[in-house]
Amino acid sequence: MSLYSELDSLGLDELITKFQGTDPEEKVYDSEHGVYFEELAYQILKQGEDGYQFLIKTISTTDFVRQRSILAALSTAKQHQPEVQQLLYVFLDDHRPLIVSEAIRGLESLEDINFYDKVLSKLTHSSPYVRSAVLNYVARIDGKSSKQILIAALADEHFVVRETAVDALGELEIIEAYPYLKPLLNDPHPDVQQATETAIDSLNEVAR
Repeated sequence: MSLYSELDSLGLDELITKFQGTDPEEKVYDSEHGVYFEELAYQILKQGEDGYQFLIKTISTTDFVRQRSILAALSTAKQHQPEVQQLLYVFLDDHRPLIVSEAIRGLESLEDINFYDKVLSKLTHSSPYVRSAVLNYVARIDGKSSKQILIAALADEHFVVRETAVDALGELEIIEAYPYLKPLLNDPHPDVQQATETAIDSLNEVAR
């Protein structure tokens, strides 16, 4: 069942009509997040080839919210992986950071290694959300081999990036990261402090 159960019984044409309409919750939630449209995009993709083709044809002409929603849905279209990978690659150079980060998340989901160097080049991007997406990507693709990149990111100026690096080091159980993590127990941002406590607890368990 989807987040919006009323969508589960709809056919492709009805889903497309809603996707092209307005968000009924735009005054309740952040309209730029587009949870409703993201769910619609997933439902459209589940309709098979016709749904997939609609998303592919629509992505270049629609607005930011729907475009981001389509990218999120297409990251699950493994049966169309080569075409989707090429599409995501194009969006890596988009001028909108949240679109770039969504494209990177898509490549991470598809476990793509063909564009590894291109994704890694975004590690110096001005947006912390793009840098964070790169860290999740390299952690997924390289595993423990990404430890130097993740450790270096602990010194990033933005808390989102530091938190992402901490989470990845903990999840990958990289024991060598312990001395680098410890100072972040006093990080200026509480989210980083909490993530660090969790990561260190995890590493302590592994070390026992």
